[in-house]
Amino acid sequence: MRHAITATEQEALGVRSLALAVALLASCAASHDPCAATRPCVDAAPAFVCVDTQIPPAAYQGIRDWAAVLCDRVRFAILPFDGATPAPAQCRYTVLAALSTYPWVQTDAAGFAEPDRGVAWIVLDRVPPEMLRAVMAHELGHLLGIAADGDGIMRDPLVDACITTDNVRSVP
Repeated sequence: MRHAITATEQEALGVRSLALAVALLASCAASHDPCAATRPCVDAAPAFVCVDTQIPPAAYQGIRDWAAVLCDRVRFAILPFDGATPAPAQCRYTVLAALSTYPWVQTDAAGFAEPDRGVAWIVLDRVPPEMLRAVMAHELGHLLGIAADGDGIMRDPLVDACITTDNVRSVP
């Protein structure tokens, strides 16, 4: 039997979620730019990350975070597309929207990935809006080849929104 959430409980949950988001963002010092002038970014053809238009644009920052720390190795471009249709051919990575009620969603996680196929899903009804960026970055980390969960953005459960130096070193 499900417990109905009262307005007071909803408000408390909202306050806790906001406090968590603030703490996560505060823990990521913006003072160190991984793409400072001493580290030129590549000027190559982009690796397209195709994103289902059902995923809110706030999640796109997770892709931009990886683009910043990998700027000397790859240039990402975000290509929104209607996830109900096949992904465009130029997609190197594809991130689709899902809901926990879909029968094929066989996990309790907020997202999951199939790196061999270059596809990840974000289970939208399990992700508070302030965590979209972190969940997107986590799933893209898996698509980039980080298999094992570790520190920073790749920790499971996700408690740190930072892409760490170890995360970057783990990308093949």
